[in-house]
Amino acid sequence: RLVDDLLADAQTRDLNNIERFIVANPGVSGRTLQRKAHMVAGRVKALTDDLATQGRVETVGEWPRAKYYPARPAA
Repeated sequence: RLVDDLLADAQTRDLNNIERFIVANPGVSGRTLQRKAHMVAGRVKALTDDLATQGRVETVGEWPRAKYYPARPAA
């Protein structure tokens, strides 16, 4: 994973970091993600939207009160 992170661009690293945080903290809010990741709200929203589009996380609710969960494995 370290080599992958080193070779990844900033966008990919940010996506992976946010996804790992969501996996470790299911149900985390957008505001908490923003504070913990030290990112502006728009950046966190864009990243979580991308993760949701990719099927990597599930979103419940609307920004900024949305809650984020790891994606459920396909049945």
